[in-house]
Amino acid sequence: MKQRPLLLTILCIVLFLEPLSKILYLKLSTGFDISLVFENVFQISRPKDFFDFWIAFPLAGLALIKIRSWSYTLFMAMQVYSLVAILTYEKHTWPYVSSSPMFTSIAIVIFNLFLIMYFLLPDVRRPFFDKKARWWEPKTRYRTNIPCVIDFSSTSAIPICTIHNISQTGAFLFTSQPILNESEITVDFKVLDEHFFFKAEVVGNHIIDGVEGFGIKFKINGINDYLKLRKLITHISITSNQ
Repeated sequence: MKQRPLLLTILCIVLFLEPLSKILYLKLSTGFDISLVFENVFQISRPKDFFDFWIAFPLAGLALIKIRSWSYTLFMAMQVYSLVAILTYEKHTWPYVSSSPMFTSIAIVIFNLFLIMYFLLPDVRRPFFDKKARWWEPKTRYRTNIPCVIDFSSTSAIPICTIHNISQTGAFLFTSQPILNESEITVDFKVLDEHFFFKAEVVGNHIIDGVEGFGIKFKINGINDYLKLRKLITHISITSNQ
């Protein structure tokens, strides 16, 4: 199975662990018992200080779990926020965390500045905005043998049809007659006496197991369609592993 880029995985881990690295830094720099260090950092009461210490960097890491347009914006925003927070740092004395910005925070911000410049490159930015570029996120396809009916808005239905495999985003069909690419269709079938009815678009045709078939992409219409399809895929994935 293809894996997401290692750099993003490492960065996520580093960002999630950043608050713990600050606690370790305080322990080593002050010589205080670890229980005293935790006692003091847990007494941070000002919302901004609490956010800066515990939430800012893990939130940036959380943004990189899902490579999406919103996560790109959130990640970039958190890097800018972190940089501003370092440049406008208010000096404190123990037990108010630190008299200067944590070395770990400064190191990560410097690293993230270079990372921001890297992420601004078109080829790097593209996966956040183009799902086709996220090659490590293929949807699992499950082999099936589900009879179905294809219906067209302008022509008669194709009653002899089988769903050969299916995923959360689409399916591959064996049919009794050819279908033109980009055709708008509806797919009607039953699984365990439950009726499923989805709109779809034909996106290509090729031969599998010596039989010509057609790939379709589901056109999900609202949360009900999404949840129903999710339920179906979950059921098929469980039964296929038994």
